[in-house]
Amino acid sequence: PLAAIVGAVLGAGLGLAEGAAAQITAARLAVQDVDNPAEELVYTLLTAPAVGTLSGAQGPLGQGQTFTQAHIDQGALSYTHDGSETTGDAFTFRVTDGNGGDLEGTFAIALTPVNDRPALDLAGDLQVDEGTVLDLVVTARDPDGTPSLSAQGLPSFAAFTDRGDGTGTLRIAPDYAAAGVYPGLQI
Repeated sequence: PLAAIVGAVLGAGLGLAEGAAAQITAARLAVQDVDNPAEELVYTLLTAPAVGTLSGAQGPLGQGQTFTQAHIDQGALSYTHDGSETTGDAFTFRVTDGNGGDLEGTFAIALTPVNDRPALDLAGDLQVDEGTVLDLVVTARDPDGTPSLSAQGLPSFAAFTDRGDGTGTLRIAPDYAAAGVYPGLQI
């Protein structure tokens, strides 16, 4: 019967940064039973985390797989976030004592966003013939939002325009007196 499990599921949850990993300790998740030791209190994963991996002593855990309170007590249960732009995750479980007692619960995981570094897609070194015009689209990616772009060190025959959508246009239009190497351009 359900009353055979004494105590409560300590559902303190877990808080960690986006992309991080942490142990789920007995201070965060525990069931106590006066009739059964920790190794007989078996957790069955009803739903796995959606944006991370729950791992036990034998590796990643999926729906229907099990771990025990003893595994938690020994520090063998952990969660690893997949680094996606999310603020929460959870898993649900059922704990049984093998004698007809069971409990169900949800373990919540709060995720703190991290400011990810934007990435810029560039063409590398450019060569432009005098008297021609080159319009080059520059693209930046940032999982945290739409990045703005700017340019520094432009020669007098170049211009840069931020399109406001994570892209920009670099226009290079050298005249016949502009031959040379221009290494100071930064986007």
